Amino acid sequence: MARISPVKEPAWKSASPDPPGELLTSTADDRLQVVMLDVRPQSEYNLFHIQGAQNVAIPELVPMASQLNR
Repeated sequence: MARISPVKEPAWKSASPDPPGELLTSTADDRLQVVMLDVRPQSEYNLFHIQGAQNVAIPELVPMASQLNR
């Protein structure tokens, strides 16, 4: 399964990095299923996190990958 549509790949490669803007645009796009993972320690996540982000310990990322690739 391709991670980026061949149609979108040229635009992605030429885009300047804008993580906050890209996140905002991506979460507003109903065609995308955005999953935000926050790998910081639980205590930092509890102090502040982006709404909708899931706190996940780094060792849990590999087992979780098959669920995210749907």
